[in-house]
Amino acid sequence: MSESIQTLINSSRELLPASDSPRIDCELLLCLCLGQNRAQLIARSDQILTTRQYRQLCSLLKRRQEGEPIAYIQGFQEFWGRSFMVDRHTLIPRPDTELLVEIILNRFDPSSRKVIDLGTGSGALAVTIKQERSNWQVLATDISAATLNMAKQNTLINSPIDFLQGNWLDCIGHACIDLIVANPPYIASTDPHLTQLRYEPRNALVSAGNGLRDLATIIEQSVRVLSAGGSLLLEHGYSQQPEVENLMKAVGFVTEKFNDLNDQPRAMIGYRE
Repeated sequence: MSESIQTLINSSRELLPASDSPRIDCELLLCLCLGQNRAQLIARSDQILTTRQYRQLCSLLKRRQEGEPIAYIQGFQEFWGRSFMVDRHTLIPRPDTELLVEIILNRFDPSSRKVIDLGTGSGALAVTIKQERSNWQVLATDISAATLNMAKQNTLINSPIDFLQGNWLDCIGHACIDLIVANPPYIASTDPHLTQLRYEPRNALVSAGNGLRDLATIIEQSVRVLSAGGSLLLEHGYSQQPEVENLMKAVGFVTEKFNDLNDQPRAMIGYRE
């Protein structure tokens, strides 16, 4: 079957009826099949796909139509202006999580610090923090060896990060960290939105105790590992801010709250005095 790039893009809504962004998805999949970027795609819109390219596109369209995220099909996701390799072992970095980077850059000056990113996944947060604050010592933990391997692949050679396998702060000593950053699992197992996230690792999404158990564990452990004047920065669910604040205050933190791109409560810092 002979189809041009433009014809396929114009048919994107019919090709991907279940997608919220069919045109963009179709363009990205075409880029993958043709080895082109989106600018080249537009410039060569009258190009006819070969039989092999068309068959490959149909295979990718089928995967997308079945609900597989574009990031997993492409094998990468953009975060803070950089591409990070992802696979089904790693949670896909979200734009909302860039809020944590913004908070760090706005609240903490460049003076030397020891920082740890918990449950690093693809390494997007740890790598970005190291890029923006090159003189900081950055550590990253994850319970999964496969996930840590992906994070290591995403690390820049000139921006070394120390990777440790372990559950949250179990592998960290006493009073040695200046800043803890974490985007832990915080979705309740009964949340209906999980059906839309079935391709992503469940253990990176779901937490017991109505989504609060991992947040509570990190808050409890943080008191042991933070140095005097240290801070804990957490991403949480939009409805969880009151509970997270209570947990932080119960162990002596002074708190500061933040909203995400949709003006929903999304993050909190706890400061140790």
